Amino acid sequence: MIAQIVEFQDDHVKVHVEEGPITGYAQVSVASFLEKREWKPLSKTPASSEEVPDWSKFKASDHLDVKVHLAKAAIFKKLLDMEKKHQKTYEGLKIFVKPQRSVVASTPFAKGKLTLAPTTLKIEVKHDGDGPKESGSYVCIGRAGYADLSFYLMPCFNLPTEKKEGEKKVGFVSPYWCVRPTRDPNEANCEKIGQFSPTDGNSSLTIPTIQNSKDISVGDALLLYVPKIDKTPVLEDFQPLETGGKRRKKS
Repeated sequence: MIAQIVEFQDDHVKVHVEEGPITGYAQVSVASFLEKREWKPLSKTPASSEEVPDWSKFKASDHLDVKVHLAKAAIFKKLLDMEKKHQKTYEGLKIFVKPQRSVVASTPFAKGKLTLAPTTLKIEVKHDGDGPKESGSYVCIGRAGYADLSFYLMPCFNLPTEKKEGEKKVGFVSPYWCVRPTRDPNEANCEKIGQFSPTDGNSSLTIPTIQNSKDISVGDALLLYVPKIDKTPVLEDFQPLETGGKRRKKS
């Protein structure tokens, strides 16, 4: 057999057979080529060229995934700026995980002087048509400047731990997600500032926060009023079925 190697790739070899049991182009795995096994000819019909029409409409700048990544990057940058702005007040807080997760003041705060930003590692995106998002402790920031997307900051808390003994601890702690909720508005000493619906434009990327609504003393736990959500299902009105038969007359 006389053949000329046309193309050699990681997993196959393409050859042109000039003399042998077959003639023309053949493709075979590298193992078969080295062991001189039987080669199967390629189709004699040459592949026709196929152009991608209007390919310039599908560039990265027009792709939805790229727009989502850019929006998330802008949101993370805004959250980092907010965390840096309030870093000094954060130093006056202690965070506990037992007996329940809570934030306790180690320095006093006058009313309105403590602000917590919802820093997170998780941002979820819902597209129009996905249906409403179930209720939860996330923070909705609306469209973030995009016409058909809604962005949600999700709760995030990873207790700092050592992966290996002696190594630097790894974790993520944001006081915002550690504030204890309360159903009693009189007991609460914190409130949410700012609120957006999923369809609000919010092109300026305003981020809702938690702020103390009362003076806070050393040792006070931060308590956020969260009203109870009525989850009673809405029942449809009773509609009698028509049997199609004649009703019997009363005697």
